[in-house]
Amino acid sequence: KTADEGNSVGGLILHSPFLSIYRIVIDCRVNLVGDMFINKSKAPHIRCPVLIIHGTKDDVVPFWHGDELLRSFPPEYRAQPFWVNGLGHNHIEVKRKDEYVKRILNFIEMYVTGRQQNKQGTSTSTRTQDSYSNRGTPAMVIPEREQYKPETTLKESGK
Repeated sequence: KTADEGNSVGGLILHSPFLSIYRIVIDCRVNLVGDMFINKSKAPHIRCPVLIIHGTKDDVVPFWHGDELLRSFPPEYRAQPFWVNGLGHNHIEVKRKDEYVKRILNFIEMYVTGRQQNKQGTSTSTRTQDSYSNRGTPAMVIPEREQYKPETTLKESGK
């Protein structure tokens, strides 16, 4: 909703996200009437850092949904995802709790609060000047070297 209004939130963390609710059951390439959760269609309009967490053995929401959804966000907002090999839909935060918490806290510190360490060890900000929320806080952009750039095709991710 905030993206539709031209506002920015600090960041977006999605755990085992789906492209759309209907696409979990029906592998279609279009939005269907009545689908209230058309995440893939809304993703290109998001203007804040995005972290996606997804298990590769998810039998509720297929792993490729998370991968394809992350590819749908503008590149400058794609943080490195937390793909968890061998775990399913409800296991990541239990079986990989320490890494799960560490990744979320790191994402918040690095991209949501806008603090990054430069080579001199001082904090820097990578907020853009062209995208502001209604509180005057600019949207954060993920430095290019840290952006998610998929090396695999969707087919290789299980599609």
